[in-house]
Amino acid sequence: EDSSVEDNLITTSGHFSGGIHARNNMNLRMEQNAITTSGFMAHGIYLFENKHANLIANKIITSGRQAYGISLEDGSDYNKLDTNKVITSGERSSGLVFSGSNSNEISKLDVETSGELAPAVLISSLGKNVFYDSLIKASSSNDVLFTSYTLESTDFTNVKLSKNDIFFAPNAPATLNVHWYLDALAKDIQNREIKDARVEAYDKNNDQIFSSFTDFNGRIGRQQILGAVYNAQGIVHPSYELKVIHPDYLPIEQKLENIKDNLNLEFILKNKN
Repeated sequence: EDSSVEDNLITTSGHFSGGIHARNNMNLRMEQNAITTSGFMAHGIYLFENKHANLIANKIITSGRQAYGISLEDGSDYNKLDTNKVITSGERSSGLVFSGSNSNEISKLDVETSGELAPAVLISSLGKNVFYDSLIKASSSNDVLFTSYTLESTDFTNVKLSKNDIFFAPNAPATLNVHWYLDALAKDIQNREIKDARVEAYDKNNDQIFSSFTDFNGRIGRQQILGAVYNAQGIVHPSYELKVIHPDYLPIEQKLENIKDNLNLEFILKNKN
């Protein structure tokens, strides 16, 4: 428990000659390791029944067949991955794999695969995993693939896909919720920032999604808004009604539809008098 693997240069070749394999650990820390492997099933980082691990700023390159960049398997739960770079080129060599691994948080991931049948992210988990501020690219396969064993939802926030190629196994119960950041600025017609304007968002059922007041700079706190829901049956793009209200200004209403990227909105409010 509470062990660390940091600042290593690891190069391996040959079948099953992975970079770092860890089993049955708690609070493991892997940081700033440079890992290169070139064998069959020579995974860069492989975690099995590891919980509360932190993987930070590692760079992983694999070139063998079925050699994953990072693989979290069988009870590797509650882990955090931050600012990791993964490149794989072999057939069936996914960049990031969850297999029976749940409740993980991934941020600032940069993953790229070029091999056939090598989705950049492969998810086969019973529970939920969340991604933030990441880049996902697969040049010869799906960007993201969900197997039929994935039961819960996965959440993306500000995650950019190279082709927006998301695949669900037939009848897979999995769901992917894609969120984006929403920033808003309120000004008057003299281009002066307005404090204490209330910005509200409502869904199609008129349920409030958020309500936030502008600060001295005329800005609200950053919000996260659901842009799309993917599953095996298709895609749903929610729509919203946005309202900007201030007692000294005329209210503004704006409809938001088909949100596919972060939003930076600016509202010009007119005085009531």
